Amino acid sequence: MVDLRKALAGIRAPGRGIMTRLFEVPLIAELEAMLVNPRTSWTKEFEDKASSTSLALFGVTPADTQPADPHPDDFAKSSSRFSSFIHDDGAEAYDRALVAWHAYMGRIAEYEKAVRRSGLANYWRGRGFDVCAPSGGEPLACMQFLHRALYAAVTNLLPGARLTLDGSGGRAAQSVDEWEAALLAEAKRFRPSR
Repeated sequence: MVDLRKALAGIRAPGRGIMTRLFEVPLIAELEAMLVNPRTSWTKEFEDKASSTSLALFGVTPADTQPADPHPDDFAKSSSRFSSFIHDDGAEAYDRALVAWHAYMGRIAEYEKAVRRSGLANYWRGRGFDVCAPSGGEPLACMQFLHRALYAAVTNLLPGARLTLDGSGGRAAQSVDEWEAALLAEAKRFRPSR
């Protein structure tokens, strides 16, 4: 007779079971080692490494998770950085970008509120990620740079954000229309907690 416990031992419900320990990810360990070394912590080299690590693991950089609010001038000129994405007049494009930006910032604010309430380590532990140092207790020092990118990848908050803990990720093709559609969909699902 087959032992049912043994047969089901390898099956795990999504989001339960094995904890993903970020300190075991080689790129995270390298970044953490740079923070420990006074010669490499808080340097341009460190910032570049943090961005490339975030891109490789989460598909977005820390800067991608902190976008500046759209400015009307960006949509008024054909030479602007958004000109290739504009399919209607500048005012409508600006309004759409502003709505998408506010939806995104609302989601990030809810995430940061939840982190403040429960703590970074507890928040991610509840989602199957151990973001603490091997000694336990305190979160990895590099998480202050990476936690928003991790959130974007786990929740698909930004187009192109995806979790690739083997470090094989990179920047996916992103368009303003995809970003807008994803954020508007999130805004419709958003329900503030009280």
